[in-house]
Amino acid sequence: MPSAHTCDGADTHPDLKWTEGPEGTKSYAIVFNDTTLKFLHSSIFDIPKDTRSLPLGLEKKAEPAEPAGSKQSKNYKGSPGYTGPCPPSGEENYEFVLYALDVENISEVTPASTVKQVDTAVKAHSIGAVRLTAKYKKK
Repeated sequence: MPSAHTCDGADTHPDLKWTEGPEGTKSYAIVFNDTTLKFLHSSIFDIPKDTRSLPLGLEKKAEPAEPAGSKQSKNYKGSPGYTGPCPPSGEENYEFVLYALDVENISEVTPASTVKQVDTAVKAHSIGAVRLTAKYKKK
């Protein structure tokens, strides 16, 4: 993972792109986690079904301007939006998991919800998922 998206850089959200989800997709969600430590970092949900990307430097707000209608949970630091890799030592593995969901809005969670709460709700509504994996070693 480029250091610009980590605690060694500006900790900006990377731009992400995807293709249309499976039939029945009504929205998307993305959960970012450290698979080495089994640690959830951040999430964005209620991404409209017609969306196919997230912009570079996605706003760290509960309700970012893009994509309109989407919401971000509290990250592991307690604030809304993305927080990137910052491994204590050594190289760790990370993944962005894009979920196709069977609902337009996840009513069980809000931007005040934790990443864990969003992860649980997203998995309950998932009709498909893909993973983008990366490695990072703190400088």
